[in-house]
This record gives sequence, structure tokens and C-alpha cells, in this order.
Amino acid sequence: MLKTQADKTSYKILLNSGLVSRDALDKIAKDEAEAQETFSAQVLRAGLVREKELLELYAKNMGTTAVSLRGMTIDKALIQRIPVKFAWYYKLFPLEQTGRKLVVAVSRILDVNTLDEIRFGLGFEIETRFAPEAEIEEMIKSHYGLGADTVEKILAHTPRQEAVVSSEPGERVQDLEELAD
Repeated sequence: MLKTQADKTSYKILLNSGLVSRDALDKIAKDEAEAQETFSAQVLRAGLVREKELLELYAKNMGTTAVSLRGMTIDKALIQRIPVKFAWYYKLFPLEQTGRKLVVAVSRILDVNTLDEIRFGLGFEIETRFAPEAEIEEMIKSHYGLGADTVEKILAHTPRQEAVVSSEPGERVQDLEELAD
């Protein structure tokens, strides 16, 4: 069945929306245990909804907005505060900072543990906006340059179980630098 709280939330949002049948969602949820991608990614790959619809649905249910990153101008100082490995691993892109609050673009629902990891890792309170994953990746590559390509290659050759940062008590949290070595 569904592995993370974020996947369970995605399932509930889609089911309650009426855009996708319970049978279609249950089939993906059943297959999700062996999959190397998130529930949302599987829903999109199966063509059950368009990404724009999914992001708007998430935004509405999470009390935020869906945005397009194309043509956005981002402060270079803000980019420098977020390490490329962090941005690439969590597939997030910084949009703005006000005091200790950082607004980031993400393409999927983040569970509480992941949000806590991001808060702890960056030292900011996090507010999310939803944006297409391809746009987030484009922005990371265009603003971080070669560093983003290097991190992408490292993560592509790292089995997903090793790359996952865990927040379960007693489990060792692996750092991307350690994985790169």
C-alpha cells in the first residue's frame, strides 16, 4: 500500500476530487510498494490527471497556490543560501525569503517529516507553492549550473533506499556528501 503520509494525503485528495476513480487509485497504490517513484508521479505517468490539474488540486487542499516558474526572477543571494544538493534532492526551488520564512516551489505534497528535515537543514520556516517538476529542475539547472548536473548524476546512480534521508528514530541519516564519496 502507500508508503508515506504524503502519498496517503495525495490519494485522499485525488479520491475526494472525483477526478480519478477509486479503482484506478487503488491499482496505483497497490503497485506503489515496488515502485521507485512517488504516488503522485505514478498518477501522472498513468495519465489519470494532467500535472497542472494535480498541482492546482494540491494547492487548493493545502491552502497555498500553484505557480509557474517560467520567467521568474530570483535573487541570487537567496539561491546561494540553499545548497544545490539540497535543492536537487528535495526537488525544491527557493522563491523568496521574508525574515526566517522561506517560500519554496515543490511539485508534490511533502509530509511532516520531510518538512522538518528541510526546516532543520536550512534553518528556515518553510512555506510551499506548487510548481511543475520540470520547471523546478530547469530553474535548479539554470541557477546552480554545473553543480546541479553533478548532483543529478550522483543521485541517478544511487539506489533510492540509500538516498532517502530518514527521520525515523534510531535510523542513521545519510548525508548526500557521504553518498557522493
